[in-house]
Amino acid sequence: NRHKIDIIIANININIEKIKQFYVVFSDIDNFKKINDQYGHDAGDKVLTTVSNILKRELRQDDIAARFGGEEFLIILNDMTKDKLNDEKAYNIIEKIRRKIESSYIVYQGNKIKVSMTFGMVSSGGYKDVRKMIKEADEKMYIGKRSGKNKVVFDSYMVKDDIENIGNSCEMKSRECNNIETDVNE
Repeated sequence: NRHKIDIIIANININIEKIKQFYVVFSDIDNFKKINDQYGHDAGDKVLTTVSNILKRELRQDDIAARFGGEEFLIILNDMTKDKLNDEKAYNIIEKIRRKIESSYIVYQGNKIKVSMTFGMVSSGGYKDVRKMIKEADEKMYIGKRSGKNKVVFDSYMVKDDIENIGNSCEMKSRECNNIETDVNE
């Protein structure tokens, strides 16, 4: 899977100037380590399968989703000009996925295990390297983790209360954000 991701990133980087608009989303299953520790790796595998199936069902045909490592997934909302996808529509796609995951659960050895996921999302505007977009999306995902988990953090849709909860003041657009701490181990 990692090799596939590297090939996709290389292809996007080669053509990044030609691609009008796309979005990179970095996501992480909330409390995954706790699920593995409490219920075992078989339960964790069922959670991964549940999340993977939701992503396959909910993403559009041209979108890409791949497990990035552990409980992390990389999503690329691709070919945005065809659907005239703007920030709001892109956000709504990921928010719908978040809600589907939030409403899902697995049953393992008689235990009902709830699943949730946090997403960080960036638009391709102004970027010339997908790896920088992934890093920025990862940082946004950690902002979501610090402000309560189970949410989508995206420039235009950052909730003021969420930002205040992590001790930062910020305008709604990421270019105007200052002092957002991003070094969190989870």
